[in-house]
Amino acid sequence: MKMTKAMKRRTARGVGLGLLAWAWLGLGMACNGYTAHPLRLGDEASDSDTAPETPTSTETSTETSTETEPSAPDTAPDTGDSTHVDTTPAPLPRIVAVANLHGDLDAARQALMTAQVLDENDQWIGDDTVVVQLGDILDYGTEELPLIDFLLSVRQAAQAAGGDVVLLWGNHEFMAVQGNFRYLTEANCAAYRDHPLLDTDQAPLADLSDPDCRMRGAALLPGGPVARLLATFPVALVLGDLVFVHGGILLAHLEQSLSAHNAEIAAWARGELFAPHDAVHDMLWDRTYSDNKVAALSDEVCDELQAVLDSIGARTMVVAHSRFEHINAACHGAVWRIDTGLASYFSGHMEVLEIDNGTFSVLYAP
Repeated sequence: MKMTKAMKRRTARGVGLGLLAWAWLGLGMACNGYTAHPLRLGDEASDSDTAPETPTSTETSTETSTETEPSAPDTAPDTGDSTHVDTTPAPLPRIVAVANLHGDLDAARQALMTAQVLDENDQWIGDDTVVVQLGDILDYGTEELPLIDFLLSVRQAAQAAGGDVVLLWGNHEFMAVQGNFRYLTEANCAAYRDHPLLDTDQAPLADLSDPDCRMRGAALLPGGPVARLLATFPVALVLGDLVFVHGGILLAHLEQSLSAHNAEIAAWARGELFAPHDAVHDMLWDRTYSDNKVAALSDEVCDELQAVLDSIGARTMVVAHSRFEHINAACHGAVWRIDTGLASYFSGHMEVLEIDNGTFSVLYAP
């Protein structure tokens, strides 16, 4: 989608109250759940190392794996029935998928500029583009809270322009809420200093000697303010014939619906459920479709993927989790793997995946 000077420019910086105001005071969309969006279907349409694989597209390149159905006519056919309703799905807007950001605010800005939805002044220029960030915004980096606040602010600006920014769970968010802090950096902890009303004497925090890190841990444990923010994120997202998830979805994960998984992880993060179904954990950790140790996925794996897509009513899955040198597709375009280690901790390539009118393109930083 070509950006023009006439496109609306909405302020991304400064429109949010800041994460701590959202989360600790319980204000706004961050703690009250996602603002309804007509494209957010919730779930099914019906109900590491570098791998040697090379990119499947070149220079803001394009590989077409699916084509959208023709747009519905402007007027419904004359059936003689005044109650006729045209139920043809509206065509999807431009979508951009962004992988793991791991506490790197600059990488987030660069990714959104590469996606052509943000300008150098942090102004939203994406119109109705929907950005899907596939989780792992926590750990490794040093700007965890500023990154979350930035993404929430961009989301507000995007929604004001008719677009959206959808944030998904990653395995690092799951670990943090679970009380697994092995990828914690003390530089992140300082941002949590001196915030009131947090119980830092909880058992999972006993091994954290730094008081700021104990405060961070308390904010992320179930029922904590940042955990309650994460409760507004889905594990899996279906948009039209596309399904987005951090790790991957296997047939075994579909014993209950994706919407049920999303509801379970939300209840757990709010402190209302002891633990979510094992499938929720597995969908965030699974590397079946993103195995970067093999040159190509086996026929058995591709058959499993196709069965999952058929069950969900989708045609393509987009995953992150495992790092590749470049964004690439597997199983004849049925899955796209988008994690290139773009956060500075991993020093990977700055790439995002664009999906526009059924065409999949890899966009590279200029």
